[in-house]
Amino acid sequence: MVKACPRCGAPAVEHAGDFWEFECGTALYVRRDTPSGVPEEHLEGPCAEPLVFITTTFTPSMLPPMFELPPQEHVAAVTAEVDHDDVYDLLSRTEPEQVRGAVGHENTARVIERLLGDALPEGVSLFARRNISLRAGDKVIAVIPQFRADKAREFTNEEISSANFRFFVTRVLPQWEAPSVMSD
Repeated sequence: MVKACPRCGAPAVEHAGDFWEFECGTALYVRRDTPSGVPEEHLEGPCAEPLVFITTTFTPSMLPPMFELPPQEHVAAVTAEVDHDDVYDLLSRTEPEQVRGAVGHENTARVIERLLGDALPEGVSLFARRNISLRAGDKVIAVIPQFRADKAREFTNEEISSANFRFFVTRVLPQWEAPSVMSD
């Protein structure tokens, strides 16, 4: 049973049979009477469009496993380090409803919100613990604090406020558009 948006993790607010609606405004329909007999999911609404996630990391586990997709939907990710101005430019070209916060530590989210300032669309909160499922067209802005704690824990406000940050943008492409990692 679907309990959250498969794209951004927003909780379901309505469910009836093969229909779900989520807090993000996205709806999911499951069509069971397909010619192949395999149910198909169909998304409509904000999460059906490419999204920009703001996080403190990028991991390949955010990409869908190849075995879950037909070959024409396989994806690859390209990552580059950018500067604050590049992030500002990317956010200024992105519709506010396509931006999703995904920073799991509240102190870190607040500091990054101040760091991004007015580049962050109004009403977007970065603090959200969610699973991210990327697909072609999506981007991840990873704002990474440059210090390590001796053990995994939420950083204090003082630690995160005094940290330097690096910015990375990951772009998810259809695999056939991406450079091959297997060639020399």
